[in-house]
Parts: sequence; C-alpha cells; structure tokens
Amino acid sequence: MLRQIRLFILLLVIALIGGPQTTSNVTARDGASVPINSPLAGKWTYRSWINDPEPVDIEPADKKCQALTKLLFAEAELVIQDNGMGEIKGKLNMGDSGSLTLLGFAGYGAPFSVRFQGVGKDKGSPSEGWVYDYVGWLVPSWPNGVDQKPAIVGSVIRTVPHSNGKATAGKVASFVAVKKD
Repeated sequence: MLRQIRLFILLLVIALIGGPQTTSNVTARDGASVPINSPLAGKWTYRSWINDPEPVDIEPADKKCQALTKLLFAEAELVIQDNGMGEIKGKLNMGDSGSLTLLGFAGYGAPFSVRFQGVGKDKGSPSEGWVYDYVGWLVPSWPNGVDQKPAIVGSVIRTVPHSNGKATAGKVASFVAVKKD
C-alpha cells in the first residue's frame, strides 16, 4: 500500500509540472508497467554565464550587447535522454567546440533537481578530456504563467583544466536551460 501511495504522489507531482514531455515506465507492485512522464527528457537550449556582479550599464546599445556577450560562458544544445526516473544521460552539443557526454541523476523533490557530470569523450574533438560538473533545479510552473517554458537553472564548475592550461579548473558559472518545443 505504501508503494502505491508513493507512486501516486510521484505521478501527481509529475503531472503538476506540465509542459511537453516524454514517457517512461515504472513497474507497479502488481507487476504492471505504468507510464510516467519525464519532464527532463528532451532538447534544451543551454546557456551559462560568468558570475560577474557588476551591472552592464553601457551606452550605446551595441556596446552593451558586446559587454553582455563577454559574460556568456557557453551556449549549446542540451539533450537529456528518457532513461527512466532518477537517471540522467545525454549530451551537451557545443557545435565546433565538441560535445560532452552527460551522466548523473535526478531528484524528484520540490523542486526537481539534477546533478550530472559532462565529459569530453570524442577522440580528436576540441572537447576531448574536458570535465564539468552541473547542479540544477527545474523551475516550478507558475499557475497563471503566460508562454512559460520549462527551465532548469543551476551552476556549473570546470572540474579539470583544459586547453593547455588556458581554461583553469575551478571556474564556476551559472546556467539556464530552456526546453525546446
């Protein structure tokens, strides 16, 4: 009975998240396969930003855009596979800079959380040997939100140095990933 209550609560929480989602299955106590929605699976636009507390108060507008661009740490496509509840697998595709293979886990609390590591595994790729760690939270939906997209917000750290020491270990940035339709 306790398992059924837990499953019901989990399904209720997932249903409240809303938005376009893919499905996974869990096995109920009676052995039946029960479909559940994974709000994390899918394609996301990922952007990370250097944590600089100084306001970008520059005129004219084109110089302001240049200053904002300097704060952009990375931009990529984040792809999270539908691996079932609690598991994160996927890729962070950075175009000409290569890709990171992602492996980690998701916590289904309030709000949902993710923690994963990205490793550059493609031989000969510019990202070969890169290692970054991520922690983030799925932003809860606003009850009366208009045009709200699912978003994950969090922090990333460069775990090991790369690019012949030009990219030092320990660099931290904040990130936002917005789910694509």
